[in-house]
Amino acid sequence: MVHVGLERFLHYRQREEIRASLAADYGLSLSSGEISVLSRRFLAYLVRLHHASSPALRAALTADGGWPLQIDATGEDGQGTLLVAYTGWRQWVLGAWKIPTERADAILPRLRETVFRLDRPAPLCATWAAR
Repeated sequence: MVHVGLERFLHYRQREEIRASLAADYGLSLSSGEISVLSRRFLAYLVRLHHASSPALRAALTADGGWPLQIDATGEDGQGTLLVAYTGWRQWVLGAWKIPTERADAILPRLRETVFRLDRPAPLCATWAAR
């Protein structure tokens, strides 16, 4: 599962490429459907790990004296939009979501969830003045 997830999301490999590498390197024969299942499972576990790490992330961000919340949304026609929230200085991804549109009703619940897990970001003027 980890191999499949890393190949898929870190090295941008397609399912057939992953199937071929598993067969050549490890003698494993998996269907493309199983590659998809393992990819989704990898992401689900990664999300759980990320959420379980929230207290440590919160402590580090608090020790920094606050954190600027930066958001970015990018989309392709017919593919939905990828929304990413991250810290400005550390460049840590705090959350990433596939959303149907860039409308506020799709974005705000994700940002509220991030703030709930990690505490409020620092006000921009105070944050930049401290740096």
